[in-house]
Amino acid sequence: MKNLLIMILGLLLLFVASVFVASRFGGENVVLRTADVDGSTHETRLWIQDLDRMEWLRASDPGSHWYRRLVERQVVEVKREGRWRRCRAVPVPHRTGEVNSAMARKYGWADWLTGLIQNREGAVAIRLVPSGG
Repeated sequence: MKNLLIMILGLLLLFVASVFVASRFGGENVVLRTADVDGSTHETRLWIQDLDRMEWLRASDPGSHWYRRLVERQVVEVKREGRWRRCRAVPVPHRTGEVNSAMARKYGWADWLTGLIQNREGAVAIRLVPSGG
């Protein structure tokens, strides 16, 4: 019984580590910098998708802190390919299916693996609009 418990815990740790590796190294990551109402900034690593000549993010959990900050203050900064730029982040729920499909194509196995613990049904697509655009 003890060996079975150790094996189950080992498999669970392996699964958690695999999801971390998939989300971190399974494709292109950007850094999203959001701000609280008091101006405190927070950085979150996310996947990004180019679709219809626009950049898109996905909030798998609309209750996450970074997404709630983004909804409150849509002006954000994004670091992609080593360069920071200011954008307006606009949730576009009706495009979520398209963004999910595009991310599944781009990130492949990593998207599938992270999807095992992140419910895509409640996800929200977020369009990044360059400052001044």
